[in-house]
Formats: sequence, structure tokens, C-alpha cells
Amino acid sequence: MRKILIIGVSIFCIFADAGKYGSERFEFGYSARVQAMGSAFSAGEKDLTGVFLNPAVLSSINSLKAEGSYSIYYGNLFSSGSVNLCIPQENYNIGLSVFFLQVPDIPHTEVTDPDSVNNFDDIILRGYFSSYTYIFNLSFSKSAGNFTLGANMKMVYEDILDENGKGIGFDIGLIKTLNQRTRIGLSLQNAFGTYMIWTTGRKEAFNPFLNIGISLSPVKNLNTNFDVSIKTENIRSSSFFSLSFLSIHPRIGFEWNLFKSLNLRGGMEESLPTLGLGFNFKNFEINYALRYSLDLGDSHIITLSYSK
Repeated sequence: MRKILIIGVSIFCIFADAGKYGSERFEFGYSARVQAMGSAFSAGEKDLTGVFLNPAVLSSINSLKAEGSYSIYYGNLFSSGSVNLCIPQENYNIGLSVFFLQVPDIPHTEVTDPDSVNNFDDIILRGYFSSYTYIFNLSFSKSAGNFTLGANMKMVYEDILDENGKGIGFDIGLIKTLNQRTRIGLSLQNAFGTYMIWTTGRKEAFNPFLNIGISLSPVKNLNTNFDVSIKTENIRSSSFFSLSFLSIHPRIGFEWNLFKSLNLRGGMEESLPTLGLGFNFKNFEINYALRYSLDLGDSHIITLSYSK
């Protein structure tokens, strides 16, 4: 495990200067279960959207599973949704995901006199438009002894007014099972930089970053997850800790199976508290999550899944 961690950190540092743009849009595709646990899921299991944090999570699903999510963030400031499918094979698993992110009612303004930037009378409102991001994700995962390996290939399309951008990126990850109660996860997101090319000719890059997590089951029916993301985007004000271009983003979450069909969840995604419930009925599962921000308000996520 130590050698694998050293290799991951080395690759991470090599590509640390791949770009200066944020990749937060990829983080809103998580299910209600994952977000209720503070998005601490790099060593989690049995959730399709866990592949967005670590593609090795896919191998923990041992049957055909379909999942759909819809989310409204911060008083309808923006919304997202996803449809996910796991197709188990004899020796490996394949996952398919389609994710969208919509930002509505963006003011479309025009300045009549560019030299008079301080005169608001020169700003004309032409109307409103919406921005859309679509991501198609293909996942692969395979177990080898106590190790599980995984990889994502994600294709991105973004539309803003009359312009659009297209891009592609890759994630790689692994999970090591130490015993029945403990798992360790490591993933390198945007492994070689995720690049987008816009119709304006501008090129945009999303930096690589590391997700490191541990999942513990201290007592029966209780799981606790601890995660940290190490990012290279020079994030200072919104990070738990930063040093030069590096920033640390911790997450913590728990899941308590109260009864056979009811799960209680909670967590903390940096400074954002999260809560959630999950209900199981035969082959169906419905999950709800609440995220709360003191400055922006609440967010609601709901997920419905079916396992064959």
C-alpha cells in the first residue's frame, strides 16, 4: 500500500501545474447517500455515484443496478441530475453514467460604452440564459485479491450562451480491504489533466487532485468514513488548510442501519453539515440528503435505485 501511495503522489505532483481552473462541477453528481455522508466516500461501497470519487467503488456492486438522482442546490441557484447503471461481468464490472448540471436565469448584459465601466446606466439587460454541463462517464473496475482497481473515462460538454466546450479526462483509483471492518481508498482525479476546447478557441484545464479515504465499521450496522482531497488549484479562502498551490479539503460521514429497511446518515463536508435518510423496500431504495450553507441556504438531493 505504501508503494502505491508513493506512486500516486508522484504522478499527482508531476501534473500539478496542468491548469488553474476549478473542477467543482464534477462534484455535484453524487447521490443522496454519498452527499448525506459529507461526500466522504473514497473508500465507500455499493453506490454507483461513488465512482466519481473513486472508480474502484464499482466492484462492490455485485448485481445489475440502476440509479437516478436529482438535486436542487442553494434555493434553486442551480440543479443537477444523473442516471447511472452498473453491469457486472464475470471478472469485472462496467459502469455507465450520464450527468447534467444547469445554472438558470443568468443575466445577459451588454455595455454600450466599454470605456465607461463605472456608469451603470450604460449596462443594458438583453435577457436571461441558462448554462448547461453534460458529462458521460464510463467506468471499469476489477478486484484482485484484497485490492480493487478502477478507472473512469469522462467526456464533458458545456454550453454557455452561443458558445460550447468539449473535453475528456480520466480518473484512476484503488481500494485496499484490510479486514471486514476496514477499507482504504486512493484515487487520482483528472489523472493527466482534464482538458476542454471551446468554440472561442480558448483551452481550459482541470487540475489533477488526490482523494484519500478510510472506511471503518467500529460496531455492527455502523459505518464511518473519513476523506481528504488534496487539490492543486491555489484554493485559499475556502479550504481547510492551504500551502502554496496545495489545499486540503477534509470530509467525514457516517451511516447507521437503524432497522433492516431504514438508514440514518450524517456528515460534514468541510464546513457544510449534511443529513440524510435511506429506505429499502425489496429491490428498491430511496435516499434523501440535505446540505446546508449559512450563506447560501439549503440543498436537497433525492435518489431512487433498483437492484436486480
